[in-house]
Amino acid sequence: MKRLLLRQVHIVDPNSPYHDTTCDVLIAGTQIERIANHIDTTADFTVQESGLCVSPGWMDIGAQVGEPGYEHRETIQSFAAAAVAGGFTAVAPFGNTDPVIDDINGIQYWKNAFASTPVEVYPLAALSQNMQGEGLTEFYELYDAGAVGFSDALQPIDDDRLLMLALQYAKDLNAVVFDFPCRLDLLPGGMTHEGVISVRLGLTGIPAQAESIRVSRDIELCKYTRGKCMLYGISTQQSVELIARAKEEHLPICAAVPVWNLIYTDETLLGLDAMWKILPPLRSETDRATLLEAVTTGIIDVVTSNHTPLEIEAKQSPFPSASFGAIGIQTCFSLLYECVQNHWTLDEIIRLMCIRPREVLGIDPPSLREGTTAELTLFNPTKSWLFDHSTNASLSRNSPLFGRTLQGKVLGVVNKGMLALAHRKPVRL
Repeated sequence: MKRLLLRQVHIVDPNSPYHDTTCDVLIAGTQIERIANHIDTTADFTVQESGLCVSPGWMDIGAQVGEPGYEHRETIQSFAAAAVAGGFTAVAPFGNTDPVIDDINGIQYWKNAFASTPVEVYPLAALSQNMQGEGLTEFYELYDAGAVGFSDALQPIDDDRLLMLALQYAKDLNAVVFDFPCRLDLLPGGMTHEGVISVRLGLTGIPAQAESIRVSRDIELCKYTRGKCMLYGISTQQSVELIARAKEEHLPICAAVPVWNLIYTDETLLGLDAMWKILPPLRSETDRATLLEAVTTGIIDVVTSNHTPLEIEAKQSPFPSASFGAIGIQTCFSLLYECVQNHWTLDEIIRLMCIRPREVLGIDPPSLREGTTAELTLFNPTKSWLFDHSTNASLSRNSPLFGRTLQGKVLGVVNKGMLALAHRKPVRL
């Protein structure tokens, strides 16, 4: 067993008695052995850097992994490397692979593939068979195999009865049912938010009602079944208002917003850069400001990276024919920290990155305490870094942020008895 000493790190953990202190942290194997003002000992590895912070490991919900089936976009190993570089020790990815993660073999494949990485996987199994929106998958078997929720990823559940049954089954399991609330029939050929910008660009718009109508439907089914429903990919003011009322009624509704929609608006599309073509679409400044406030007040529970790796050819087409999606797991924290410092404290950002995602999924969050398992993220909020092809850990390159200097750099993670620094091979403790 090897020992790791984190020297004079600032602890950011609202659940820890050491919160907001600067200490030495000694880790032996998988355990936090000691936390003190100063630890006078030798260690196999020592990490020390001015401004370095440590928090419980972060978690992302709804990233797309690629493997199996789309290894040209992302392998488990490249995804894990990107997650580590983004500070994530845990992920609950969508199962929209090929084959779809809709049976226990798929769950086991992911568990085996992630076992050698520093990242823990909490699978979101397919809600419907092969994600075709028809018959339900075997919820009980999948849950027993390790699934923490059920989702057809960014494929909306159109069948009302199917969603109702899913919520009823999931209630018995205390699992979460995901829906991407979007009425696709209201937006044939839709490419961006319907508004002044879409008209100016001559692009087919995606109306806010395409989302809010489906949000209203999901809330009604949640009210009827009392099953826990996650509205994934909220992007409009109207949806926030509906969710707020549902929470006032104490319904088991939760909601997630992509980090992109908290920071950018449809004005970003004026250059017609297909890298900004994402789903849900970037919407108006009013929507963006409402979403930011909704996260602050807890109406929206989770901020996600919405990591969607794609082959570069999918983005080299003209904007109307380009595919939706951008990689984001590596840049999620930097975007949040850089852009919302005037709205949230660092404590609040870490609560969003670590605690809230696990609360939604019913997973106990890690904490910095002596004698507990070491699942930690190392980051420096004062440090800037350049995101380009040389620092991108993902196999895919579909990001609108290439060439941009970001503030808030992740050094790496400690998890599963491994020290994994960004862009380096993990070492065993």
